[in-house]
Amino acid sequence: MITKIFEWIGFIIVGVSIYANAIIRADGITSGAGINLSIIGMITGVILTLTFFLMRKLKVTQNI
Repeated sequence: MITKIFEWIGFIIVGVSIYANAIIRADGITSGAGINLSIIGMITGVILTLTFFLMRKLKVTQNI
């Protein structure tokens, strides 16, 4: 169950980053920290989402 939560968090990060990137580019800015941060956010969200998705699908369990 916890992996689904982190999957959704990653998905939300990707969505917000894409939206922020679109807003920044709509203002005519094509370079700078905002663009870089939105790209980094997209990559981070994708890594987070895919990691927890694969953990859930491959049934990786923790031994605590």
